[in-house]
Amino acid sequence: MENIVIEFTNIQGYLVYQTKWKPFDTICLRSCIGLLLLGGVYKSKHEALSSSWDDIKERPIFKATMSLQRFQNITRVIRFDDKSTRAERRERDKLALIRYLWNKWEANLRRLFHPYENLTVDEQLLPFRG
Repeated sequence: MENIVIEFTNIQGYLVYQTKWKPFDTICLRSCIGLLLLGGVYKSKHEALSSSWDDIKERPIFKATMSLQRFQNITRVIRFDDKSTRAERRERDKLALIRYLWNKWEANLRRLFHPYENLTVDEQLLPFRG
């Protein structure tokens, strides 16, 4: 799944930034995801203190991971599919933007999760009056 994001992001990065694009790799992808998660954690923890995003992004961990410019460049061009064929796929598939990843995700779930006889589903799917 990471390889799909890396491949299509690099294609888009070279289209947008040409020779200025620094290749996107696994470490960079994981760093971006980590920064997004960490930013969300800091924002939710400090919401009561009404700290701004500027306060959060000034934390040393963010600067040590990657520059703000690099992070913004990546978030501008990150892709999960082949943009050049998206329009025709979008006509017949509303999930075209993430279809490649969705199919991989489903395959991984089937491979990793094996229900057994002691499984309980805690969800009522049928209306009940009684």
